[in-house]
Amino acid sequence: MRLPWNKSTVEQLDLVDEASAELDLGPITAPADEVVDPQRGADVPDLSLDALAAEGVPLLMPVDSIEEDPDNPRTEFPDEELAELAQDIALRGILQPIVVRPVAEAGRYRVVFGAKRLRAARRAGLEVVPVVMGSPTHDV
Repeated sequence: MRLPWNKSTVEQLDLVDEASAELDLGPITAPADEVVDPQRGADVPDLSLDALAAEGVPLLMPVDSIEEDPDNPRTEFPDEELAELAQDIALRGILQPIVVRPVAEAGRYRVVFGAKRLRAARRAGLEVVPVVMGSPTHDV
């Protein structure tokens, strides 16, 4: 069941706290081998991708470096649901990061949770999406 969102765009922007609104995070695009920490910006000293992943920090990652899991149990992605989600993502962005895990090929990642969000983000034309690195405890 979907609940209607009755807030106007202006009221939605009021939900962002002033401290984060003042952050200048620079451009939000990154090459496939460079992932940006949206909380700290691109100039994060002494923190590797592994260290950020261990902290559970949401990262911005290019959609081109993410692939879907061929063993995903979800096999149906109804077009009207994807269109609705893509429209919502274009308007509000992705509210819950996609969970990914590195694959054997350097700079590539596989979706653990969020294949539908990834498809909708691509349909909405996003170049980067928020992700968190899946822990080894996630179902393989």
